[in-house]
Amino acid sequence: MLLDRPLYERTLKHLLNAIGKAKAEVDPFPHVLIEGVFPEDVFRKLVECYPQASHFTKANPKHHSDEYGKSTRQRMSLNEACLSTLPDQHHTLWATIRAAIGCREAKDAVFSKLAPGLSRRFRIGEDQVSSVPAFPRGQLYSEVEGYRIAPHPDTREKIVTMQFAFPTDDSLRNVGTEFYRRSLNPIHLLREP
Repeated sequence: MLLDRPLYERTLKHLLNAIGKAKAEVDPFPHVLIEGVFPEDVFRKLVECYPQASHFTKANPKHHSDEYGKSTRQRMSLNEACLSTLPDQHHTLWATIRAAIGCREAKDAVFSKLAPGLSRRFRIGEDQVSSVPAFPRGQLYSEVEGYRIAPHPDTREKIVTMQFAFPTDDSLRNVGTEFYRRSLNPIHLLREP
């Protein structure tokens, strides 16, 4: 795997700065919204080099298909086997970005922001959250019209879920992840667990 070392260092420095500026929130659960994660030119290059549909596979067709059976969500793992199918320049770019967002410094910075929630979950002190073993599992997702996902808690297998959006313009400004609160009304438990 070839990495672009200057790009790695510049992206990581920018990412750590963006994480540092972000405000940690606790309502409705511990989370942080990190804006401007990538340097602007790197973001544009990622959009330009976003893999073509042929590199993606269906993501759980049972849950992500329209009424005609067409998949509405595809995914591509950012592992070496999948990245090696990309043109060399794209391979190096995505491998470098994967390395920057998945490195120990980035993990520690994010875990530090989420320390109150992580310490509660793992029953450890906030100063110990960096010792929680965590391994990034980078994936790209591509959703098309008709994609829907019901409100749900994330799987307990995940410790932290990070999502990055790659819009090409502002037309999808109101599309994305929404946070919900669980209703404590017993009537609602009959309808949805």
